[in-house]
Amino acid sequence: MHVVVVQALSEPTVEHLALAAHRSAEAAGHTVSRIDLAGDRFQPWMTAAERAAYEGDEPLVDPLATGYARAVLSADVIVLVDRSQMSTMSPMLKGWMEKVFVPGVAFVLDERTHRVKRGLTGVRRVIGINVADGLGHGGRTTVMRALRLCTGWRTRATWLELGVDGDQAALVRRIERRMGSL
Repeated sequence: MHVVVVQALSEPTVEHLALAAHRSAEAAGHTVSRIDLAGDRFQPWMTAAERAAYEGDEPLVDPLATGYARAVLSADVIVLVDRSQMSTMSPMLKGWMEKVFVPGVAFVLDERTHRVKRGLTGVRRVIGINVADGLGHGGRTTVMRALRLCTGWRTRATWLELGVDGDQAALVRRIERRMGSL
């Protein structure tokens, strides 16, 4: 399978967990693409041009977002690794989702019925890995529900979280088991 690991922040714990997901997926024989948003200097906000393009025929303006969209469209598994901020996902990950999961990528509008249809039909599994801030489950609803609207309800979704006083080594072992059983 093709696994896309998205690391939202260049922060030691997030980086360590993303690397654990990457290595264990490779060890299980999967092809892995790793996206490091902070390392790529990805700008998570939409420019005026991007906002205008969102509703047009070519919604991807940012070359980085275009490359990320290609990776996501080819994925069987998407792994999102983040740290909660104010009880929700980081602005970096949220902005990435807004700029990459655009019409024609994450969903399509049926011209006849005007209903939204899922666009990420090849994604079989979504895994959220979160370092909690103690205020909530940062982004869990987005990963477990909203993202599955783009992939389909049969897509398996898993949420793995490192609590404030959590055992990082234990979470790494859970990540390794999960990636090994894809």
